[in-house]
Amino acid sequence: RTHPLKNWVHALDHVQSTTAITQPKPCPPVETRPRALSVTQIELWLRDPYAIYARHILGLEALEALENPFDAAERGTLLHAILESFTIQTRKALPEDSLKLLDGIARQEISKFRQNTQIWEFWWPRFTKSARWLIDHETRHRETAVNIANESFGHTALQADSNAFTLRGIADRIDKTHDGKAIIIDYKSGGQFSQSAMKDGGSPQLPLEALILAQGGFTDVDAMPCASLEYWVFTGPKGGNTTKLATGVDDVVIETKEALLNLINAYDDPAMPYVSLPRADKAPRFNDYEHLSRVKEWGIAGDATEEDAA
Repeated sequence: RTHPLKNWVHALDHVQSTTAITQPKPCPPVETRPRALSVTQIELWLRDPYAIYARHILGLEALEALENPFDAAERGTLLHAILESFTIQTRKALPEDSLKLLDGIARQEISKFRQNTQIWEFWWPRFTKSARWLIDHETRHRETAVNIANESFGHTALQADSNAFTLRGIADRIDKTHDGKAIIIDYKSGGQFSQSAMKDGGSPQLPLEALILAQGGFTDVDAMPCASLEYWVFTGPKGGNTTKLATGVDDVVIETKEALLNLINAYDDPAMPYVSLPRADKAPRFNDYEHLSRVKEWGIAGDATEEDAA
């Protein structure tokens, strides 16, 4: 007689009906929706509301891979540790042997971060190029500004229509210009950034940090306006590059605050769903919940509508 397992295998090829998977649009009760998020999570909220639903309402966190490679997140952590230590040690002045000092700090941080051959074989050659770029850039940058804070935690309260909302953030670096304004700097190990994205809300992280600073929300840093918002990106043929917004910063901060309040108020409506990837062209670079929302199933069918994407 035929074994049951064979029958089950054959049954897989005989599908009587199929049910199309639709784009997830959960509408949890308003009282379960988050009342505090970080500046980086605000950007995720814009790009993939479902990820905020999964993380902050369902309480789901991604598991670490069994074989954990030296990935982008770890590269970023290592880079931040090196730059923080270097900036603090050279806050008063850049020494003549700045490159040697930076090299020593990097080796020290690598040794206590973790032993991994990928660091030395792939990341280290890139870093040595970036180190030379950084020293040149720092020399010019410090002609007009002095460092006052690194990895500084901040928060501020915003009053939405129905309830208060807390905005949190950690500024990689805050410098102060000679005329008393701030420069907020964010270190990146890769990626592309633009002035237009900071202006139109596509990349709200730095304008939101400027909002926290303007309201005196950062630890041990006085409230002050921002002269410039800058990404220092440690990659590329020269070893690094910068993207800065240095005109109209105050207006951008005001507009970003208004947009955030509109976003908060919109999701205080119980009928507002946490849609998965409302715009495919604005999807986040990293997505821990793509499999949970089954994007590859409903995405093929083009379930996202123009109304959803608006």
